[in-house]
Amino acid sequence: MENKPNTCPGRGCPAYKVVFGLDYLQSEKQKQMELLRETLTSHLLWFPESLVVMEEYDKVDCDVRGLLKQMLDKGTESSIDWGKSIVVLESNTGYLELLDLREKYKSRKEISAEEAQRVLKDKVFSKWAAQGCEERVDTIKTVSLINMFLPFLPLERPQVEDIIDLNMRRRLEHRINKGELAGLHWDSSVLQFLSSKIEFDGNYAIEGAKEVSTVLARYVTRALKEYTQSSVYAANATVTLNVSHDGKGLVAHKRDV
Repeated sequence: MENKPNTCPGRGCPAYKVVFGLDYLQSEKQKQMELLRETLTSHLLWFPESLVVMEEYDKVDCDVRGLLKQMLDKGTESSIDWGKSIVVLESNTGYLELLDLREKYKSRKEISAEEAQRVLKDKVFSKWAAQGCEERVDTIKTVSLINMFLPFLPLERPQVEDIIDLNMRRRLEHRINKGELAGLHWDSSVLQFLSSKIEFDGNYAIEGAKEVSTVLARYVTRALKEYTQSSVYAANATVTLNVSHDGKGLVAHKRDV
């Protein structure tokens, strides 16, 4: 069932908070620090059970990290309890180390979650220690505040195709709910065609799954649009997607019963 606007859980949940732009000009530092504190304090007062995401945490300086550590460790107000919230520190740190880890094994399935987490945790600690923001023992304490390190291994073609397939199913559900289609079918050749439009460096997608939505809009949405505008379009029909004969795009047609 589709989530209603502004309900939790769901995309419009008001308890979700994404903090962008933690890097700033030196002249704006004090103002931005105060704004960050006020933003997080206000949000936690309104929503004690929140999901807070800090974007590009790897780019923050010592002062911002110190502020966040203080807030997470001790809080800023006696009425604020971070214990009921989930805080996600998003970062690109550790990508090369995880890539090296993947190259050690024939299959990504051979990599244990514990080993991948350890690689990421060690990298985060070494990076923070090198910044010299605090004594080594304090850096250890800061790292220990993080309950879980969640590594994302570089995406390979099978994983990209799985993501494409999942996104297409979500789009299909949306079109069925709108009454545009009764169903939509595709096979592995369609997934292979779409994944071929994603930029790879060797075995790995350069930008992960970032390009998927653009590729789907360019090829899948276009094919369905052409079908819905054609003379054979029927709202109650099941449609099949195929790679075009020239191999340059996708075509949608009514599925034969």
